[in-house]
Amino acid sequence: MGVGSEPLWEVQWHGWRGGKVRRFYLTRRRLWQLRVVTVLLVLLVLAVLGALPVGVRGYLEKFTVKTAKQENKRLKQARESLWEQARELTLELAARANRGSRLAWMLGVPAASFDPPPAAEAGAEETLQWLLRESGKLVELGGALANAPQPPCPLGNLPTGMPLDLRQAVPVGLFGIRISPFTGREEPHLGLTWAAPAGTRVLAAGSGLVAFAGTPRERKTNLWTRLGTIVVLDHGGGVWSLYGHLGSVQVRPGQRVLRSQPLGTVGTSGWTRVSALYFEVRWPYQGVSRPVDPLLVQLSLLLPELDQRLANPSASLEAHAVPLTTLAGVKGGREAF
Repeated sequence: MGVGSEPLWEVQWHGWRGGKVRRFYLTRRRLWQLRVVTVLLVLLVLAVLGALPVGVRGYLEKFTVKTAKQENKRLKQARESLWEQARELTLELAARANRGSRLAWMLGVPAASFDPPPAAEAGAEETLQWLLRESGKLVELGGALANAPQPPCPLGNLPTGMPLDLRQAVPVGLFGIRISPFTGREEPHLGLTWAAPAGTRVLAAGSGLVAFAGTPRERKTNLWTRLGTIVVLDHGGGVWSLYGHLGSVQVRPGQRVLRSQPLGTVGTSGWTRVSALYFEVRWPYQGVSRPVDPLLVQLSLLLPELDQRLANPSASLEAHAVPLTTLAGVKGGREAF
């Protein structure tokens, strides 16, 4: 037996019931082998512990990159949604400002000039600044309208309603100078003309009193004959509305009508090549009842170039307007016109 095989320690195991005694001997060789195995186990544990952070870090990095991509996608979608909402908000604010400015003109309230909305390619900062600036103007206008003086006629009488269902109508003649389809010459067109199916109901744009209903035929009113069968409403305070080219009339002079009440139907009377409605509004402007662009009071429709139109509502065409008093005493008119 070598020196390495000589026992250094002896371990004995005695059962509690007695019996055979078990002995274990720890030699130098086994002690050396135990040390080697222990060192190898320690190195293995250290290697595993050293590699573990690399795997965890790689997993975490993979998880973080995936999460970041998902978050960036979500933020991009949210930004695009907010940008679309901002664009819609600019259009809605511009439409409200357009209507509010015209209402202020009707009520005689001074209103600030609104800037047009930014272009579609405008940046976020420019759009935000426009929204803040113009919304402030709109708030101020709302306060002024809340304390507005009385309009020329009661609010319910203002001819702001549509005389036709626009789903059945196509504009064929706007307010202003145009080339006459009959004479081929320039002439003033003092109202709006919509082409619509014959028989379409014509509605009162506002409450009022029927001042004329019929077809002027007397010589002194021959300037009205081109409009055929017409109805004229007196809304009060120098505000009038006129409906021409009618095919039939459902009201009589002196009758009180309410907004949206049928006045007659679209027809082909007078100078028109198609079934149509001629609609004219006269407004007490600068002390005189003058023809003005009906779109100024048709609040359901937007009016471009509003500042220029408000500066000259009658487009300097008042000299071409035939006074409504020429219908006085004509069959179909009121005695006190």
